[in-house]
Amino acid sequence: MGFIRCKIIGKGTYAYLVENQWTSKGSRQKIQGYLGKVIALTPCASATYVPSKEYGALVHHLIEQELIKHGFTQEGTTWRHQDIIVDIEQESVREGTRAVVLALNDGYLCTHTLREIHTYTPHLDNFEEELATRIIATGIAMPPSFFIHLYEAAKHLKTNTQPTKSNG
Repeated sequence: MGFIRCKIIGKGTYAYLVENQWTSKGSRQKIQGYLGKVIALTPCASATYVPSKEYGALVHHLIEQELIKHGFTQEGTTWRHQDIIVDIEQESVREGTRAVVLALNDGYLCTHTLREIHTYTPHLDNFEEELATRIIATGIAMPPSFFIHLYEAAKHLKTNTQPTKSNG
């Protein structure tokens, strides 16, 4: 899994997906792709967390609450703040026709991180750190008690994706 690195170029900040690779000269960062211009947002409202037992519903709810905290309003199936439009289902974060990256809390909400959190499937026996890392990378902040609900839902997701043993 890569991570997001921001570069200041001129008067703007731009985000790239990078991955560390080892070379004969040591560790180097290889750019995997351009993610968009970074737009920093500050919270301006509070959030209401409603637990669910289903992972996808919880993730969707968490993203919606984070958008509400940062001044977005729902318009049909999308969320808008000034010229920024977030479509959670289509995993799209745009300003007009251009992809953008929203700097939220300690992470970045963008097309890449939306896809990463939506398609997450636990692979490790102790996957709570992996899940927490993805949530933080997406810029989602939540009460610790709500993370427990998310962890339990992801754990259920893990047990439903385990291969079954055949009796043969």
